[in-house]
Amino acid sequence: MRWQRETVTEGSREIALISSLLRLVERDAEELDVDAVRVSPDPFEALVEGRLEFCVSGAEWLSEDAEELEGIGAEVVVRRCAGGGRRLRDLYAALPLIPPRRDGSLLKNLARRTSESGVEYIVFYSKDGRAYLLEGEEYQVIVPHIPMVGSVHTHPEDHCGLSRRDVESALYAMAELSFFEASATPSCYFYMARLGFMHVDDFAYLLNRELMEPVSLRSVLTAALLY
Repeated sequence: MRWQRETVTEGSREIALISSLLRLVERDAEELDVDAVRVSPDPFEALVEGRLEFCVSGAEWLSEDAEELEGIGAEVVVRRCAGGGRRLRDLYAALPLIPPRRDGSLLKNLARRTSESGVEYIVFYSKDGRAYLLEGEEYQVIVPHIPMVGSVHTHPEDHCGLSRRDVESALYAMAELSFFEASATPSCYFYMARLGFMHVDDFAYLLNRELMEPVSLRSVLTAALLY
């Protein structure tokens, strides 16, 4: 790696808070019905500084638990309760959309560099709220072992999608409970993300496959968008 930078972005902060909530719900679950489990208040309307408390229904295994996010000075707390709220499925599905929404200008700038030079870049979103920006090699970037929530790497323009190697690294990362992996060109963002725990049939279907178009699966969401 030749160039690297550690920072906190709007996206890295929001991703850390939402993913922390999801990890706390997942922690002692053997199975997870992402439609039955609900969270209140809506996390996307409650992302403030300091201590964030959430009530989770439909999760009988859950006990009160908390996680410190040292990178952004926040604490996420969950407790079991009865009632409604935002579906857990919605939170999983929203997580990979945070980078283009919050950090779109950063991703576009890095992707433009890739289009001009062929050198790829990757942004790692860590559990504690930090983002790590790394420079790779021409038309490739080697993924170091960093505990991460998700990552976005750049492709040159007109190469929107995930290569076979991209899909493989994403699958193994998500099997270890990372949440998403994405590629970004100057105009297109393509991602795959898990919805709850990844199903073995989805893992087998995607392994050794490239993704140039979205596919519909039980526990893995794939999509492309212009941004």
